[in-house]
This record gives sequence, C-alpha cells and structure tokens, in this order.
Amino acid sequence: MFKALILSVAICLSAPAIAQEKEAGKAVTINYVKFKAGTIDRVSEIESKYFDPAAEKLGIKPVIIRMASGEWDRTYVFPLPGGMASLDYKTTKEQVAWLAEVDSMAGGKGMAQKLLAEWNAAVDHQRSEFGFSNQK
Repeated sequence: MFKALILSVAICLSAPAIAQEKEAGKAVTINYVKFKAGTIDRVSEIESKYFDPAAEKLGIKPVIIRMASGEWDRTYVFPLPGGMASLDYKTTKEQVAWLAEVDSMAGGKGMAQKLLAEWNAAVDHQRSEFGFSNQK
C-alpha cells in the first residue's frame, strides 16, 4: 500500500504543472426567433435602420441568419464580450451603450425602448441557447 502511494505521488510530481486554459473560443448566445405573420418587413426595417448600425458602430453586431427552412425565421448569434459572466447581469454595459446609440439614431431618449417593444411585439415565439464560438 505504501509503495502504491509513493508511486502515485512520484507520478504526480514528475508530470509538469500546466495551467489548464478554459475552452477555446468566445461565449455567444444563439437566439432562434419566429415572427408573427405580416411583421417581418417592419422587423427588417427596425433592424436595418437602427439596431444593426448601432451594434456595428459599437463592435457588437450579431451574426444574423435569415432562415430558408425549418421553424425559425431568424437566428441571431450574439457575442458575449464578458464571457458567460455576462449572463449574471440584468443589463450589461454593452447593452446600455447600444440602447444609448439607438436612442441617438432614432431621435431621442426612450426611442430604443419603444423600438424594442415594437420588435418584441412582432415575436411569435423564440428560444435561446448558449455556447462558444471559435471565431476570434
């Protein structure tokens, strides 16, 4: 028994101590969205006129996939600049900056919330998933 313990300690001590890195890649949230019938044109207008330019200006623009088949109309892959810890916040600093930018583009304080409410009203149902992207 004593020999086995010494052998296992010797093996552990002979192995180099290497810090283990977290999984490679950046944290993302993936949102699948189905819109109500007849709302996609207005959703597209809101996104192209306000949401996308604000996100692009701040460097947080999601990858948007317009689905050609299946249940969902769109899939949005949003970066989580703060990693999975971003999920601990009700509103992240990136979201606050984005809201301010949309307000600025749309004509004043409160406009981002108004546009978000309109966008959300167009949603029939949605699902969110979390993961990691290997995009750097």
